[in-house]
Amino acid sequence: MKTLIEIAKWRNCNDRDPVITNMSWLMRELAAAGDRRPYRIAALCFCSLVSVAAPSPSAPVTAMVHLTPASLAFGTQEVGTSSASQAVTLSNLGAAPLTAVKLAASGDFCEADTCTGEVAANTSCTINITFAPTKKGIRRSTLTVLEDGTALAPVVHLLGVGTQVKLSVDALSFEGQPVRSPSNPKVLTLTNLGNTPLKIAAIRITPPVKVWGAPLASSVSSSHRTDEFEETNGCGTSLAPGASCRVSVTFTPRRATSSTAWLIISDDGGGSPQRVTLWGVGLR
Repeated sequence: MKTLIEIAKWRNCNDRDPVITNMSWLMRELAAAGDRRPYRIAALCFCSLVSVAAPSPSAPVTAMVHLTPASLAFGTQEVGTSSASQAVTLSNLGAAPLTAVKLAASGDFCEADTCTGEVAANTSCTINITFAPTKKGIRRSTLTVLEDGTALAPVVHLLGVGTQVKLSVDALSFEGQPVRSPSNPKVLTLTNLGNTPLKIAAIRITPPVKVWGAPLASSVSSSHRTDEFEETNGCGTSLAPGASCRVSVTFTPRRATSSTAWLIISDDGGGSPQRVTLWGVGLR
C-alpha cells in the first residue's frame, strides 16, 4: 500500500499544483491507496509536510416556514354563525426574513393575524382562524402561507361541520329529585335554521356511550325511557324552514345517586346526531 509520502514523491512534489491545489485528484489517489481519512490529507513538498483541510460547502441563507398545529378541527357550528377562534403559530426558523407574506384560508374559514408583511428570521407570529359555515355538512379547507405570491409548504388543514339544527340547550340537569318521584318536565327547543325542510329520523334517550354511526330507531313522537329519564316530543318526521318544536324530558330516580344519559336527535341537518347531556341526582 502506498504511503502519503510515496504518493507525493510519485507525483513530483516540486510541482505544487497537482498535490496541494488539485484537491479532487489527491482525494482520488488517497482512496485508491486505501487511505479512508476524508477530512485531513498530507503531502511532502520541498521536504516539508503540508496539511490541507478539505473545504466545506457554504449553505444558502433562506427562510424556513414552520406552522403549528398541522390541523384544526372546529366541530359542529350552526349555519350563519361564527365559531370561537383557534390559533396557529407561524415560525420562521431560517436565517433570512420572510418578505411580502400573505395568508389564504378559503371557503367557510377566515383568518385574522399579525403575520402579513414581513416575518424576521427566528421569530414567530399568531394566526387566528374562525369557522363560519354557509352550508350544512362537512366543510374543509387549508391555510396557506404565500411569499411574493408563491405558496410555501407546509399548510394547515381545516375541518368543520355546518348544521342547520339549533338546540336551545346542550344539557339538562335535575338536582335533588326524590327517589321514585317524577320531576317536572324540562324543555328544550329544536329549530330548523335552514331554507329546506329538516328530516328527523329519531329522537331518543340512550346511555352515555359512543353511539356515532349506530342506527337509531325511527320512532319520533312517542315516549322513550332509558333507566330514569323519559322524553316526549311533537317534532314529527319533518320540520319546516324556520320552524321550531319542543322536546320535554322528565327524571324519575330509582336510587339515591347521580344518573346520566344522552338525548340523541338523528336528522339530515348536518352534524347529526345532535346530543344533549342529561344529568340528575336522586334523594331519599
